[in-house]
Amino acid sequence: MTITIPPELVALVRDGLYFDLQGCLEEMDSAIRSRDRLDIRVAIEAGLAWAGDALALLDVVGWLEVANERAVEVDVCRHREVLLGAISTRTQSERAVQEDANASEEDRSRAIVREKQLAELATRVQAASSAGTVLVPASLVDLLREALVSVVADCAGAIEDDGREHPGNLDGTLLRRFDAYRALLEQVGLHATVPAAAVEVDSAHRGPLVGVLRERRDYERYLMWAVDMARSRRRIGRIEEFMSSAGLQDEQDRRTALALCDESPVAWGCE
Repeated sequence: MTITIPPELVALVRDGLYFDLQGCLEEMDSAIRSRDRLDIRVAIEAGLAWAGDALALLDVVGWLEVANERAVEVDVCRHREVLLGAISTRTQSERAVQEDANASEEDRSRAIVREKQLAELATRVQAASSAGTVLVPASLVDLLREALVSVVADCAGAIEDDGREHPGNLDGTLLRRFDAYRALLEQVGLHATVPAAAVEVDSAHRGPLVGVLRERRDYERYLMWAVDMARSRRRIGRIEEFMSSAGLQDEQDRRTALALCDESPVAWGCE
């Protein structure tokens, strides 16, 4: 499902993306520089995943402002969260202009118009992304469930560790990540069926679905060299095939699929 971002809003979305990307990179930098490095992996992984999604959307809307912006078609299922985040960030900027006592009446009027346009765009994104489902084939459901259980357990462990280190001040990002994967697990089904049956996943769960499939693919990539090459290669192939047919791949995933042709462990960083 796609929507068209009109020319007058393309630059605003791009601006919001840059602000959000800067904030994401600053948060990761702060975590890395911190002396309290008990476990920053989850935060860094989440930051990198979000940054990757932001870069993918910038590839679509364009990295540079041009004199005559053109309308842009955006896959809202693929870019929903990052796009809504950019719209929200830019909306806050327009509100700040309206509340600025030093702003001119012309600037305030322009900000009011832009805020209304951005609100309408956000409504269109939400409406478009709520339509449609992704069908997970029966042959992949059990592997997806296994991957989700593992990710949910990892999220719970990260929350427990954070609670011990920062009692009374939990990281909301960890809770949101846990909730997103838990909700997807409930839709896939908590219990395996015999025989396995295909499952329809709402497009609202597209982000977590892509995330867990990528994580499982990377895990199988490691197992391919450490445990059972044949089985893991088959599983990676099934994941890649499904992501491609369901339109869940981006350029990063396509490069990874091509790399599967290389059977050198060094190619996977397993020296």
